[in-house]
Amino acid sequence: MSIRICRRFLLVWLAIGSVAAQAEDPFSDATRHIMAGDYEAAIEVYDTYVENAPQGEHAALAAFGAGSLQQLALEDPEAAVRSFDRVLTGYRQSPWAPEAARRKAECLQAVENWGEAGSAYQAALELAVAQSEGPGADWINEVSLAAADCFYELGDRERVVETYERALDQSLPPNAAATTHYRVGNCYETAGDAPNAARHYARILTDYPFTREFGEAAGKRGLIEPHQEINWDACEAFSTSTDLRQRAALEESIERCRAVMDMDASRALKKAAEFRIVVDETILSGNFSEGSRRLRSLTRDLPPSVRVEQVTQRLQLFDQVAGMEAEVERNPDSGPAHATLGELYVRMGSLDKGIETLTRALEITPYNISSRLNLCFALIRRGRVAEAREIADRHLAEHPEATNVMNMMGYQLLQQQHIEEALNYFRRYVEAAPEEANAHDSYGEGLMTAGRLEEARGEYQRAVALDPTFSNAYYMLGSIQQQLGEETEAREAYARFLELTPGDPRAPQARAAIEELGGISNR
Repeated sequence: MSIRICRRFLLVWLAIGSVAAQAEDPFSDATRHIMAGDYEAAIEVYDTYVENAPQGEHAALAAFGAGSLQQLALEDPEAAVRSFDRVLTGYRQSPWAPEAARRKAECLQAVENWGEAGSAYQAALELAVAQSEGPGADWINEVSLAAADCFYELGDRERVVETYERALDQSLPPNAAATTHYRVGNCYETAGDAPNAARHYARILTDYPFTREFGEAAGKRGLIEPHQEINWDACEAFSTSTDLRQRAALEESIERCRAVMDMDASRALKKAAEFRIVVDETILSGNFSEGSRRLRSLTRDLPPSVRVEQVTQRLQLFDQVAGMEAEVERNPDSGPAHATLGELYVRMGSLDKGIETLTRALEITPYNISSRLNLCFALIRRGRVAEAREIADRHLAEHPEATNVMNMMGYQLLQQQHIEEALNYFRRYVEAAPEEANAHDSYGEGLMTAGRLEEARGEYQRAVALDPTFSNAYYMLGSIQQQLGEETEAREAYARFLELTPGDPRAPQARAAIEELGGISNR
């Protein structure tokens, strides 16, 4: 949830929740300040209430409200921790205590204080369990996993295993369960306990085929095989189908999935293969109305471990495409309907139908930029690059300022390994917008992909010179300089990246690179 959404939720919760607490709202002034965006004044109202009535009926709520504003609105984790600690020390029996402990842990986690964050999450769990009407199972599962994540970052394997094993006793969603099994397995493997490591890795292979960890667990065959019985032919066939689908080789993917269904594999793996067959056959046929019906029927019979979010999203997309097909049938001369349906076809991988439908959309509304771009992207993915470039260049001749088209064409071509063509569009972007940091960042990525590291380094240096807060450019610059043996410069680039975006998913890689390069520079 973004900070902006959190703020909205907080405003509603404080404005409604506090009024519901009693007929005469003691925090009405705080609510007015919040609505006006004056969070400091609202915090002062809450703090004053606690100081004047420390044993008051709503003192715990006031302390919690102050901490929530400091955490979510002011983004001041240190001040928020002090307010949440006030709840935990003075009002430990209040219904706000478990959530206060959780929020405290989130603040500590945000500043990478892993040990204290993990302990705070554990305290939240203990407080929740102690209350007869504490949070529900979803809350407890989420906090359990967060605690284990902190201990995992800290390298405390024993506490990770203890916390994760406790979480696995709960009913976790498939993706969370697979991640948990993999991390527990990794901890056992690191400790030299092969039988327990194999037990957890094997559970992923039998129960969670649609998760990212399936492929990683399959790579542990040498460890698993002496301790667990697994049909490796079925696992290999399913993994191969995944690779084939990523290359849009759907016919071959279907063959591999049919082979899985003929093998002595787990029910989850067979159902996952059957689901994939229905999806791929629908994409090939382009009959999404029938595909939606088949998929809905199959989804009802899927084991819980296979009902991942991607399955639900796929069914929703099928329904959406089927709905738009019906709309186009009702309104055959509607340009917007054809444009939307064509975009959906492309998203689903039905490229030929997407090209056909988007071409029709442009016949009806010739100047629809979205249809033009989506048609270009479909043609590129189909290997018809010359046609895509002709459409894009015609648009750029009419709109030479459309640098977004240059950038998007560059990335689409780059993704399909048409590197020289991609560089052409990135170069045009730089020429059209030499003062835009993003232009140099994009061109730098193209050059880096082409293996032209010195030139790429120059583009990323120009990007950060134009915008010293462009974090992605610093990360890429660090990677290039590390490859070029410029260790001091690489450390400084990675350190600046971490300074700007410590919560970026690439932060662990940046920290590992700095450590490999001999620690943070004295800059």
